[in-house]
Amino acid sequence: MSTTVNQNFENAKKCFEDELEQIISSDILPVDIQTSAADKTITAESLRSEFDHCLNEMFTIAVCGEVKAGKSTLLNSLIFEDEVLPSFVTPETAKLTFVRESKKEKNYFTVNWYSKSEWDEMKSTLPEENRKALDERLEYSASKDVTLFNCVGKSPVDVDDLGRLAEYTSVPKEGEQNPNVGVYTPFVKNVEIYIKSDKLKNLQIVDTPGLNDPNRINSNETTKWINQAHAIIYVFPVRGLGSSDLEFFKTFMPAKTLNTRILVQNRIDENKDYKHATAGYSDEPAYKAVGLFVTGEVLCPYSAQVNLAQKKKKHNKASVRDEKILRRFPDFNSDPNNLAKQVSDRLYKNSGYARIESLSNICCSVYSGKVKKNSGIYKPVEI
Repeated sequence: MSTTVNQNFENAKKCFEDELEQIISSDILPVDIQTSAADKTITAESLRSEFDHCLNEMFTIAVCGEVKAGKSTLLNSLIFEDEVLPSFVTPETAKLTFVRESKKEKNYFTVNWYSKSEWDEMKSTLPEENRKALDERLEYSASKDVTLFNCVGKSPVDVDDLGRLAEYTSVPKEGEQNPNVGVYTPFVKNVEIYIKSDKLKNLQIVDTPGLNDPNRINSNETTKWINQAHAIIYVFPVRGLGSSDLEFFKTFMPAKTLNTRILVQNRIDENKDYKHATAGYSDEPAYKAVGLFVTGEVLCPYSAQVNLAQKKKKHNKASVRDEKILRRFPDFNSDPNNLAKQVSDRLYKNSGYARIESLSNICCSVYSGKVKKNSGIYKPVEI
């Protein structure tokens, strides 16, 4: 069985789902117990509700990294084992993007616009040197008949074509072939992508916007989601981290995230001697200055491109391009540190274990309460 990104929790979860059914199908319930807050009666309905809360609460994975670090390909490889998320020719994600399981029978994305107050705050706090760039982008949007009045303060919009994501999340570049890239981007607060895949059950992926964003709302949102994440994947190229990467760590990654984060050195297929290249990371002064590559750091060499091609080949989905990649890298170990397991371990240690422990305590309270009640010396059980 292959390791999924929440495999540890899924394995533990099965035991408690069976336990729940046994308790409900027996004559144990209802049971009175005493908590530190108040006495309460556990019924089948309340027990199922508590289990559902613990078992189905979202795990959050924040994915960070510079433009063109290969985040989309990595997620396609790690989560979907197929090309589900589009990789843009001009892949500059300028907006916070969420990836969640679709409850509909299709893939789609939802666009959330700035409210009027958020728009005013964003403009008023934008540094002077960035206002000209925003004005230019607003002129570009207006040339496509997209204006402030069409978007800001409006209700969210669902779009069925994932290929149109670049219209809402990217910034147009000189020479861009797609005339609609970035046309709505200035007015978008965030985008939620919904994929029909059970591999996203109980998971949400948060793709953070471009680094060093002068937009205070984007910055605050990035900080919030990094702090809330149960696991943080930071993707950087095999050549090492650049100045913008280091600035990102300095700004958004406090020392407390060491036990949460996983550094992914992507595209190791571009340097066969990548092990030698990374051997001296811990001695690099620039990395030391922001607390990188210290004792306990999880570093995963990875090739999202080769790994995805290998998985598609295994499922008879390899394209001509995939076959070409596999011929170039026969028997290549694209995932030497088992990235999925590393993510699973982080999710379980930072949240999953506490949920399972909570369920265990509930079960013990139910059984203990019933035993005391049947013994004739019943007294509510303190938990």
